[in-house]
Amino acid sequence: KSADKWEAIFLMAKLQERRGNITKAQEFYKQYYDARPRNAAGLIEAAYMVAVIHARKGRRNEAEEWYKKVIFQQRTLSKPDAPVGASFAAESKYILVSKTFDELRAIKIPADPSRQARAVQEKLQKLERLKEQLKDVIKYDDGPMIVNSLALIGQAY
Repeated sequence: KSADKWEAIFLMAKLQERRGNITKAQEFYKQYYDARPRNAAGLIEAAYMVAVIHARKGRRNEAEEWYKKVIFQQRTLSKPDAPVGASFAAESKYILVSKTFDELRAIKIPADPSRQARAVQEKLQKLERLKEQLKDVIKYDDGPMIVNSLALIGQAY
C-alpha cells in the first residue's frame, strides 16, 4: 500500500538520524515531505527535521526556508478542533523570531548624545516587533516555547 511505503520512508529517516547519518536522514525526510502523505503530523515533523538538519550543517538560509514551511504546513493542515504539529511550528517560529532578538542586541547606543535618541528609538521599535512576534509563538500554546518566549522577552528588556 502506498501509505505504508511513505511511513516506512519516514521511519527510515528516523533510523538514519539515530545512527548519526543526518545527510541520509535528511534525504528521507525530504522524500517523505515531497510525497505529501496523508499523515499531517508526520509531514510537519519531516519538514521540521529537514530544517533542523540544515541548521546543524550551518545552512542558515535553507533552514529558515524549511522552518517557514513547517509554519505554513501547520497552519494549512490544522483544523480548529484538531490541531497538528503545533510544537514543531512553535519552535520553528521561535527560531525565526530569535533573529529579531539578535538584531535588537546588535544595536549599540553611541556615546554621542546627538545620535543616542535615534539608537534608542530603533531599539524600542525592535523591542516592540520582538514582543509582537513572540505573541505569535505563545499562541501555539506549547509549554516549552511559551517559557522560552517569556524568557527571551525578559532578556530583551
